[in-house]
Amino acid sequence: MIVRVMWAGALGVVALALAAGCSSSDQSSTQMPPAEAAAVVGTAECLITERTVEGDVMLERFECTVQMSDPRVTGSETLTAVTRLASDTADVWTVEDAVLTTSEGTWRGEGRGVVDYVGVLPSAEGTWPYNYGEMLYVGEGDYAGLEFQNFISASNAGGAYAGWIAPTG
Repeated sequence: MIVRVMWAGALGVVALALAAGCSSSDQSSTQMPPAEAAAVVGTAECLITERTVEGDVMLERFECTVQMSDPRVTGSETLTAVTRLASDTADVWTVEDAVLTTSEGTWRGEGRGVVDYVGVLPSAEGTWPYNYGEMLYVGEGDYAGLEFQNFISASNAGGAYAGWIAPTG
């Protein structure tokens, strides 16, 4: 997930551009958001705190500062992205252990996406690598019963996030 793990750069709208739906939700990426969904947009600035490569797998740990239009999803994010290194143009990444901590509570999530090594998005030209994907966070504590669906478009240093907060299930 060289992902936002690669975020902070271009604001292609944290639309980690719709990589697919996370397995921890029954919602498919082809369904409309729930009627109760509150749309959110924002940015993330990230640092890679660890990077290791073993064979054709790269592991990157990110620490990000997330600034969103809703304080429920504004805070600090940590995650570990695992990227399968198989191509010179694009690869896939996954995240299974993301945590978003805000002033009022915690969200835990997972996600997946694609890392672009050639800069196909005009706003990503000259930014290498560039990530597109989605994360699904489930609220804990005061946020229990809520999900945060987050789409990402970002470099390793940061980028744009967009999504919604809605009741689970």
